[in-house]
Amino acid sequence: MRKWIITGVAAVAVLLLAFIAYGQFTKEDAYRLIKVLSVEGSATVTRESVGELDAYADMQLESGDELYVDGESSVILVLDNDKYVLLEPGTRLTLEAEGTSANSKTVIHLEEGAVVNQLVNKLNDESSYEVTVPNSTMAVRGTVFRVEVVYEDEHSYAYVTVLDGEVASRLIFPDGTVEDESQEWQIPKGSGVNVHGDDEISEGRL
Repeated sequence: MRKWIITGVAAVAVLLLAFIAYGQFTKEDAYRLIKVLSVEGSATVTRESVGELDAYADMQLESGDELYVDGESSVILVLDNDKYVLLEPGTRLTLEAEGTSANSKTVIHLEEGAVVNQLVNKLNDESSYEVTVPNSTMAVRGTVFRVEVVYEDEHSYAYVTVLDGEVASRLIFPDGTVEDESQEWQIPKGSGVNVHGDDEISEGRL
């Protein structure tokens, strides 16, 4: 756990610098804008309408885009001018961004690798921000947290570390159903959860 926290703290420092630099120059962008803020190394974007593209700084992304970051590279995304996502080396994910400023929905479908998420402003009651992994979903309300997915044999493992604020987690079962809201776990600052599963089980522990 300590290793994940140290990694997360370093990543948050990178995101904070990105927020300071980016916030000074872009105040007029559209609300649902998703943009590649920086690329260290190489990464690709796969878009259904055009295929595979090389990612680059200031590249505008669309809902449904898949991103893959090479093993020695990293990418920082900015969403709506107040949400920052650091994609660590070897990360693959798909973005989902819908709605307006009044009812925004953001979902990061993390397939492998790790992301650090920083939400600068608290979401309103009609908006949501989630990270899903193969066997769990995490919902937040203005926080900083890291999610990592690794595979071992036929099992997937997700490690969630909360660095600020609070994250709610619910299991996604092999048949695709999501754990009842009454079973939701509240993960406070400084804590984490481990989730693993395969085609037969989804289990987690704080």
